[in-house]
Amino acid sequence: PNIYQTEQILQVNGRHNDLSADDIATEGLNFGLPAPRSKKIMADVLEKLAVWQTVFTACRVPESHTGSLRDNIARRLSTLRQ
Repeated sequence: PNIYQTEQILQVNGRHNDLSADDIATEGLNFGLPAPRSKKIMADVLEKLAVWQTVFTACRVPESHTGSLRDNIARRLSTLRQ
């Protein structure tokens, strides 16, 4: 993947940016998932993503890449946690 691609490439609920839990739930409905199921999946994914920096360190991802991604990932995670 292009680590410098900072915007969402695919649309979720017709949007590219600043996605919310409601956007994920609506998109899930489009694929036949009830909103509670979509939100549960999102919560599970967010839980796993919470340790991304630990995984990057363990995998020896260069700090130059980690630093470039840090703000972008933090912004996206905070938006989805709302």
